[in-house]
Amino acid sequence: MLKQLLIAALAAVATLAAAGFYIQASVNGNDHLECTAQVNLAVINLCFGSQQLREGYWFYCENETPLLGFPAQRCGPMDMTHSVPAIVAVGDAGSTAAQTGEAACHYFAHVGWECLALDSMPAANAPMDDTLARVNAAVDYLKRNESVDSSRVMLWGGGEGALAVITAASLRGDVYAVAATSPPLPGSTDAGRSRLAAIEGMLKTNLVYVFGEHDAETDQAAADALVSAARANGKQAESIAVPNAGHAVCCGDGRPLELEFDWLNGIMGKQE
Repeated sequence: MLKQLLIAALAAVATLAAAGFYIQASVNGNDHLECTAQVNLAVINLCFGSQQLREGYWFYCENETPLLGFPAQRCGPMDMTHSVPAIVAVGDAGSTAAQTGEAACHYFAHVGWECLALDSMPAANAPMDDTLARVNAAVDYLKRNESVDSSRVMLWGGGEGALAVITAASLRGDVYAVAATSPPLPGSTDAGRSRLAAIEGMLKTNLVYVFGEHDAETDQAAADALVSAARANGKQAESIAVPNAGHAVCCGDGRPLELEFDWLNGIMGKQE
């Protein structure tokens, strides 16, 4: 019976799939059933008891490029009876909106948030002006959206994308929180300290800074500097080192997403 229901659900969303819209569900339970169907080049996934994800929501993903004028993928929970927190996501250098959507936005939509994924900088150490402009436009877009809680718009970044979103938040001042995963900020080097000095004085947002215990691109010194800067400006901030992990934890590893969601969700509860 369950398989018949899944087949019926796939047929019902075929029209949406043709337009680049797909639905994914992940539910914890004893049943272990995975169903993937190719419908007009759009993949619809329904996963039960897999991925070791917490119980979550049916969610959608769609191409937001036509509305924003630059590559963007948006995902969010299907139950839109109330406004929800939202997060703009930027992956490591070279990451596309579609890749970051799959790596980060699927998770955040699964737990009930809106997420808008953007292209990252084309290469490491490339100028980030275009990326910052896209992040700013994406934040403004989400804040105007009725399905989004405009007071809870956040930024997530991995690797070079983490440096970009920290910078964007420092320049804006109206972002609720930043989740930064392994930005290239080695606080123990002159180059890292120079980058930190340009950011930390302006950081006036809640911050969770997650990095690998053996991360060669960042370290506890950088995390401590930014956490102290945020706290000095009256914000909540914490650093978390992922055990037995290196810089690769920035991208495609689910552990930081779990840690960041728990922390961000926790501070929201404290401030309600």
